[in-house]
Amino acid sequence: MRINLPHGSGSVLTGKGQHHQAASNPGTVGHRKPTKTEVLTQSAFHEVTHNPPKIVKNTRKKKGRSAAAKQRVAIALNKARAAGAHIPPA
Repeated sequence: MRINLPHGSGSVLTGKGQHHQAASNPGTVGHRKPTKTEVLTQSAFHEVTHNPPKIVKNTRKKKGRSAAAKQRVAIALNKARAAGAHIPPA
């Protein structure tokens, strides 16, 4: 039998009046600092999505949306590699 107590109490009543602290977000360990590769890759993808190169527009016209999306990913990974990210070749 579980009875939820009013907002803000943070505890749950489980049978026979015993309380235990309810986890705010079960399964999380904490914040992990991103690696250099993750930061460089994220910034490269951000740059390519917010400022797409002209070649992507031409590819979308000629070969379609999926080919342009693949090319965007390739350009972003290439920029991340050039910035020093450790990304294995495809």
